[in-house]
Amino acid sequence: MKKSTRTILAGAALVAMAGSAHAATQINLYGASAQYVFWQNAVVPFMTATTANGGLGCTSTLGPTKDSVDGKTFIVQGSGCDTTLTDGAVDFRAGNKASYDGIFAATGNNDPMSVSSSRGSCDRFSRLMADGPASNTSTVTTTRTGCYPITLGATDVPASAFIQSSSGNLKGNNTSGGTVSRAFSGVPLSGTVNGFDLVAPLETYQPVKVPFGFFVNNGVTAKTCTAGSTIGDYCGSDADCGPSGACSTTPATINNMSREMATQLFGQSIRNWSQMTGFTAQNVTLVMRHAGSGTAATLDLTVMNKAWGKSLPTAQNTLATKAITYFNDSTGDLFANMNTIAGSVGYADADAGKCANCAGPIKYNGSYPNSQNIISGIYDYWADQTVYLTGNATAQQKAVADKLLAPGGYLNDSTGSHLAGTAFRNFWAASAEMKVTRAGGNPFLYPSR
Repeated sequence: MKKSTRTILAGAALVAMAGSAHAATQINLYGASAQYVFWQNAVVPFMTATTANGGLGCTSTLGPTKDSVDGKTFIVQGSGCDTTLTDGAVDFRAGNKASYDGIFAATGNNDPMSVSSSRGSCDRFSRLMADGPASNTSTVTTTRTGCYPITLGATDVPASAFIQSSSGNLKGNNTSGGTVSRAFSGVPLSGTVNGFDLVAPLETYQPVKVPFGFFVNNGVTAKTCTAGSTIGDYCGSDADCGPSGACSTTPATINNMSREMATQLFGQSIRNWSQMTGFTAQNVTLVMRHAGSGTAATLDLTVMNKAWGKSLPTAQNTLATKAITYFNDSTGDLFANMNTIAGSVGYADADAGKCANCAGPIKYNGSYPNSQNIISGIYDYWADQTVYLTGNATAQQKAVADKLLAPGGYLNDSTGSHLAGTAFRNFWAASAEMKVTRAGGNPFLYPSR
């Protein structure tokens, strides 16, 4: 017999209270791996900004402090905050796995695809997160990891964008993690799934644009024009570089990818890099994210665009007749693959910076994924960050979420002022400061206007 939502949440709340060092408003955000570093940078400035400047006015914060299990969740504890909060305090936790699981946790989706180490023995509304206490003495401490009910499900794309499927190892060319198969036809936000009623979100926010980019192993090299009218273009001979042109004699790691290159590569039409002029001969290896990743959904709908482009692979492949393909459950695993595979190409959040033996994000269609290029419509491999406030949120939790995420809120003001001066401003843009929209309001329909 299924438990009621009220019983499940009550049990989860007791666990959360047991792990907190003090009575405080609990904000537990969970989901997209692409956003983890973003939230690490954003939470403390939001908490310490004055209430007049859109923040919580906390006079003191501890953290962010990562959990000691896998370092994928953190906690920040604030005190002396907005007096409308419980004891003027807030515990803000954030954790990551993939976009789809943030939606699952916020709505209580009990689909078996969500069962993972991030959930453990937690109920369907909760995930394993840093327990505390937080500390400013170390970024990684022996904080416990307990089950916490998710307040905010953070995803790179709206729930309707998940229409992909994949099967293969969880960790790409590393077989130690086992295998998984996932298939989506949109993630439901209400209704009944596997006999459990979903709790529809209380609010949906889209405060910022999530920037993505392409990464290549340093071994992916090509010759480029060093003189003539096409300096920097890929070339096979001097003649490719125009009048008085010169093509380099030594190949270097590539620094640009066009949409046509991306669709040919990720559509498995190109099996060896030498099929493109000037590129060094070696097998192409596609290092991808499993279905349920917002980064992969954006690649599928924005770059590949099946209406005129190509479809993404759906299964792991090591055959010689197609481009080698591996899927990964996390960005970290994707980069671990790319570090060791000489001909590999992959994609991730633009500010990831976790791949020691890779170049990226490289230019896409000749431009880098910085915030000003996104705002102006020059760079278009990005998505609408979407954050779902659980339907079980308290009035205080909603008030904090509104302050942080709503139009005109801390992250989504028309000038992007609260993003300025932070480690992520070079890449992330506030939705309210965009100079272009996508046709008809469809988040993936082109052209921009």
